[in-house]
Amino acid sequence: MTPTPCPPLPELEHVETPRLILTAHTLADFACFLYEPARFAKRFDLANVPSPLDTETQDGLTRRYDASCRLDDDQLIWGNIWSVVTRDERLFVGAFCFKGIPEGGDAELAYYVEEPFRNRGYMTETLRAVVGWARGRDDVSGLTAETLLTNVASQRALVKAGFKPYPNAPDSAADSCWLRIDLKSTPY
Repeated sequence: MTPTPCPPLPELEHVETPRLILTAHTLADFACFLYEPARFAKRFDLANVPSPLDTETQDGLTRRYDASCRLDDDQLIWGNIWSVVTRDERLFVGAFCFKGIPEGGDAELAYYVEEPFRNRGYMTETLRAVVGWARGRDDVSGLTAETLLTNVASQRALVKAGFKPYPNAPDSAADSCWLRIDLKSTPY
């Protein structure tokens, strides 16, 4: 059976850094990323195919996709996946998403980096770009992220991007910590 061809690419919101392109994807692209990563790579002319996701990440992104399907079109930026791709070689480095529309002014961020690209500063660069992008929006005043206590590299990337420990975060689990950046008062 021949797969259905993907429709032409719409104009997608994106942010560029010296090394990276961060692209917000459509719901159809999100599903393609989750279930047909090779097709996703071909559609976006990537030099590599995203690695299979571990069960926890796959389950979390599937829940995020299901929740995004219930958002209005003008809210999808807060639910869809964003890819992180190197500018020059078109290598898929990782992805991030916001975990729903901002509540109380804060948008929660989740992300991952493919194994071969860890400890190279890509996520710090991504987080700084996301902070810069979010500063230009009127509908968000802060960004939050939850990491496992054992994920020191993730915490370090967040701190380098200006996030600070957020001890009063809602839904704090015993094995995790939260970090937050106030977009309106923290200098960049």
